[in-house]
Amino acid sequence: MKNKKILLAIPSIILPYVLLLVLFTIFSGSGNPISRFIIEDIFAGNGLLLFLAFCIFTFISFVLNIIFFVLSITKKWDELYLAKVAMITKLIQIPSYIVIFVLGVLLTITIFTFVFSILMFFFDYLTLIMTGLINSAAVINASRKKAVSFGKNIWIIILQFVFCADVVASIIFYIKIKNIRRYSKNDISKQ
Repeated sequence: MKNKKILLAIPSIILPYVLLLVLFTIFSGSGNPISRFIIEDIFAGNGLLLFLAFCIFTFISFVLNIIFFVLSITKKWDELYLAKVAMITKLIQIPSYIVIFVLGVLLTITIFTFVFSILMFFFDYLTLIMTGLINSAAVINASRKKAVSFGKNIWIIILQFVFCADVVASIIFYIKIKNIRRYSKNDISKQ
């Protein structure tokens, strides 16, 4: 059952890479065979349709992520599993965030591409929110099971919505939950 749960989160996991594909397609033009195929064959030569498709994919990703978040809390999914999914997701997304950040900075150079920079930040932050919800659910479920104190771990939830700090916080929380599990198993086996 655990493996099926991740299906709801996959769109938000790949969203930054889909954004990079859209940007590559738009900016590389018809000189690139991949871009030409995507724009001309799939979207009938209309780049705005490509952007609309990306916006629809983003919306669907967000809805599925909210469903993932709600189900993980209401069904009380395993906090170690959620923390692991959040950590791996954030680590997988690091290369895309670096490329998007560099492109965003480069696109602020001219007034004509400044809007792309703002849109990239918006979609990037939306992805950060989506992955942050996964680790927030892990913290909530761990505190419900009294594995951790919610008050002492609220900083994990807050940092899930801050670029760069989210990765560090998710790694720390995953290690913390894993150690709690290991030590609680050792205590039970000693009795």
